[in-house]
Amino acid sequence: LRRRLANADLVAAEVTRDADADDLVLVNPWYYGLTYNYYYRGKAPWTTLPPLTDYRFHRYDLLKEQLATTNAIAPVLKHAEATLRAGHRIWIAGRLSAPAPDAPAPTEPPVAPNGPLGWSDNPYIEAWGDETGYFLEHHSTNIALVVDPDTNAIPINPNERLKLIVVSGWRTNSP
Repeated sequence: LRRRLANADLVAAEVTRDADADDLVLVNPWYYGLTYNYYYRGKAPWTTLPPLTDYRFHRYDLLKEQLATTNAIAPVLKHAEATLRAGHRIWIAGRLSAPAPDAPAPTEPPVAPNGPLGWSDNPYIEAWGDETGYFLEHHSTNIALVVDPDTNAIPINPNERLKLIVVSGWRTNSP
Protein backbone atom coordinates (compact mmCIF):
# COMPACT_ATOMS: atom_id res chain seq x y z
CA LEU A 1 0.00 0.00 0.00
CA ARG A 2 3.01 2.26 0.20
CA ARG A 3 3.74 1.99 -3.51
CA ARG A 4 1.59 2.24 -6.62
CA LEU A 5 1.98 -0.79 -8.86
CA ALA A 6 1.66 1.41 -11.96
CA ASN A 7 0.79 4.92 -13.05
CA ALA A 8 -0.59 4.02 -16.48
CA ASP A 9 -4.04 4.98 -15.21
CA LEU A 10 -2.83 8.54 -14.52
CA VAL A 11 -1.05 8.80 -17.86
CA ALA A 12 -4.02 7.39 -19.80
CA ALA A 13 -6.39 9.80 -18.03
CA GLU A 14 -4.18 12.76 -18.96
CA VAL A 15 -4.04 11.69 -22.62
CA THR A 16 -7.78 11.01 -22.67
CA ARG A 17 -8.44 14.51 -21.37
CA ASP A 18 -5.96 16.47 -23.52
CA ALA A 19 -5.24 14.59 -26.76
CA ASP A 20 -7.19 15.27 -29.94
CA ALA A 21 -8.45 12.60 -32.32
CA ASP A 22 -5.75 13.57 -34.84
CA ASP A 23 -2.91 13.26 -32.33
CA LEU A 24 -0.87 10.06 -31.99
CA VAL A 25 0.14 8.23 -28.83
CA LEU A 26 3.33 6.14 -28.81
CA VAL A 27 3.70 3.69 -25.94
CA ASN A 28 7.23 2.49 -25.26
CA PRO A 29 8.39 -0.09 -24.45
CA TRP A 30 5.90 -2.38 -26.13
CA TYR A 31 4.97 -4.27 -22.97
CA TYR A 32 3.48 -1.10 -21.42
CA GLY A 33 0.82 -1.42 -24.13
CA LEU A 34 -1.10 -4.03 -22.15
CA THR A 35 -1.58 -1.76 -19.14
CA TYR A 36 -2.13 1.32 -21.28
CA ASN A 37 -4.80 -0.48 -23.28
CA TYR A 38 -6.62 -1.39 -20.07
CA TYR A 39 -6.93 2.24 -18.95
CA TYR A 40 -7.03 4.36 -22.12
CA ARG A 41 -10.42 5.55 -23.36
CA GLY A 42 -9.38 8.53 -25.48
CA LYS A 43 -9.92 9.53 -29.11
CA ALA A 44 -6.31 9.61 -30.29
CA PRO A 45 -4.98 6.46 -31.94
CA TRP A 46 -2.12 4.76 -30.17
CA THR A 47 0.51 2.15 -30.89
CA THR A 48 3.64 0.69 -29.39
CA LEU A 49 7.23 0.48 -30.54
CA PRO A 50 7.05 -1.78 -32.50
CA PRO A 51 3.39 -1.85 -33.52
CA LEU A 52 1.52 -4.99 -32.46
CA THR A 53 -1.96 -6.11 -33.45
CA ASP A 54 -3.24 -7.28 -30.06
CA TYR A 55 -2.82 -5.65 -26.65
CA ARG A 56 -5.15 -7.87 -24.62
CA PHE A 57 -2.29 -10.14 -23.54
CA HIS A 58 1.49 -10.10 -23.74
CA ARG A 59 1.73 -11.60 -27.21
CA TYR A 60 5.37 -12.63 -27.58
CA ASP A 61 4.51 -14.34 -30.84
CA LEU A 62 3.59 -10.94 -32.30
CA LEU A 63 6.72 -9.37 -30.87
CA LYS A 64 8.83 -12.18 -32.33
CA GLU A 65 7.47 -11.33 -35.79
CA GLN A 66 8.60 -7.72 -35.31
CA LEU A 67 12.02 -8.77 -33.99
CA ALA A 68 12.54 -10.66 -37.25
CA THR A 69 11.47 -7.66 -39.36
CA THR A 70 13.86 -5.11 -40.80
CA ASN A 71 12.98 -1.56 -39.76
CA ALA A 72 9.99 -2.70 -37.70
CA ILE A 73 9.08 0.79 -36.49
CA ALA A 74 9.08 2.45 -39.94
CA PRO A 75 5.24 2.56 -40.10
CA VAL A 76 5.15 4.24 -36.67
CA LEU A 77 7.71 6.88 -37.68
CA LYS A 78 5.82 7.51 -40.92
CA HIS A 79 2.59 8.06 -38.94
CA ALA A 80 4.49 10.29 -36.48
CA GLU A 81 5.84 12.40 -39.33
CA ALA A 82 2.40 12.81 -40.89
CA THR A 83 0.96 13.75 -37.49
CA LEU A 84 3.56 16.46 -36.85
CA ARG A 85 3.44 17.80 -40.41
CA ALA A 86 -0.34 18.19 -40.08
CA GLY A 87 0.12 20.32 -36.96
CA HIS A 88 -0.95 17.70 -34.43
CA ARG A 89 0.84 16.30 -31.41
CA ILE A 90 2.56 13.09 -30.47
CA TRP A 91 2.20 11.81 -26.93
CA ILE A 92 4.89 9.48 -25.60
CA ALA A 93 3.66 7.23 -22.79
CA GLY A 94 6.48 5.33 -21.13
CA ARG A 95 10.09 6.11 -21.78
CA LEU A 96 12.13 7.30 -24.70
CA SER A 97 15.79 8.05 -25.22
CA ALA A 98 16.91 11.63 -25.59
CA PRO A 99 20.01 11.55 -27.78
CA ALA A 100 22.55 14.35 -27.76
CA PRO A 101 21.77 16.89 -30.49
CA ASP A 102 25.05 16.12 -32.29
CA ALA A 103 24.77 12.33 -31.95
CA PRO A 104 24.78 10.27 -35.14
CA ALA A 105 21.57 8.59 -36.24
CA PRO A 106 21.12 5.31 -34.34
CA THR A 107 20.98 1.99 -36.12
CA GLU A 108 18.93 -1.09 -35.34
CA PRO A 109 20.57 -4.38 -34.41
CA PRO A 110 20.37 -7.12 -37.03
CA VAL A 111 17.02 -8.90 -37.21
CA ALA A 112 16.54 -11.62 -34.61
CA PRO A 113 17.87 -14.10 -33.92
CA ASN A 114 21.01 -12.65 -35.52
CA GLY A 115 21.19 -9.72 -33.08
CA PRO A 116 23.44 -9.40 -30.05
CA LEU A 117 21.21 -11.44 -27.72
CA GLY A 118 19.30 -13.73 -30.09
CA TRP A 119 15.57 -13.40 -29.47
CA SER A 120 15.88 -11.12 -26.42
CA ASP A 121 13.92 -7.93 -27.00
CA ASN A 122 16.14 -5.72 -24.81
CA PRO A 123 18.55 -4.51 -27.54
CA TYR A 124 15.59 -3.83 -29.83
CA ILE A 125 13.63 -1.90 -27.18
CA GLU A 126 16.68 0.30 -26.70
CA ALA A 127 17.29 0.69 -30.43
CA TRP A 128 13.63 1.52 -31.22
CA GLY A 129 13.56 4.07 -28.40
CA ASP A 130 16.82 5.62 -29.61
CA GLU A 131 15.59 5.78 -33.21
CA THR A 132 12.27 7.36 -32.23
CA GLY A 133 13.94 9.79 -29.82
CA TYR A 134 16.41 10.80 -32.52
CA PHE A 135 13.60 11.29 -35.05
CA LEU A 136 11.56 13.48 -32.69
CA GLU A 137 14.60 15.45 -31.48
CA HIS A 138 15.57 16.29 -35.06
CA HIS A 139 12.12 16.82 -36.59
CA SER A 140 9.96 18.47 -33.92
CA THR A 141 10.07 22.00 -32.55
CA ASN A 142 8.78 21.36 -29.02
CA ILE A 143 9.16 18.50 -26.56
CA ALA A 144 7.63 18.86 -23.08
CA LEU A 145 7.36 16.60 -20.05
CA VAL A 146 3.71 16.38 -18.93
CA VAL A 147 3.77 13.62 -16.29
CA ASP A 148 6.94 12.92 -14.32
CA PRO A 149 6.56 9.83 -12.13
CA ASP A 150 9.40 11.08 -9.93
CA THR A 151 7.15 13.87 -8.64
CA ASN A 152 4.31 11.54 -7.60
CA ALA A 153 3.57 11.68 -3.87
CA ILE A 154 3.42 7.88 -3.66
CA PRO A 155 6.37 5.88 -5.04
CA ILE A 156 5.63 3.86 -8.20
CA ASN A 157 6.89 0.38 -8.97
CA PRO A 158 9.93 0.89 -11.25
CA ASN A 159 8.61 -1.72 -13.70
CA GLU A 160 5.48 0.33 -14.52
CA ARG A 161 6.60 3.97 -14.17
CA LEU A 162 5.43 5.78 -17.28
CA LYS A 163 6.43 9.30 -18.15
CA LEU A 164 4.20 11.32 -20.44
CA ILE A 165 5.84 13.57 -22.99
CA VAL A 166 4.10 15.68 -25.61
CA VAL A 167 5.81 16.56 -28.89
CA SER A 168 4.64 19.17 -31.39
CA GLY A 169 5.73 21.20 -34.40
CA TRP A 170 7.54 20.13 -37.54
CA ARG A 171 11.05 21.33 -38.16
CA THR A 172 11.35 21.91 -41.90
CA ASN A 173 15.14 22.29 -41.91
CA SER A 174 15.86 19.03 -40.11
CA PRO A 175 18.74 16.74 -41.16
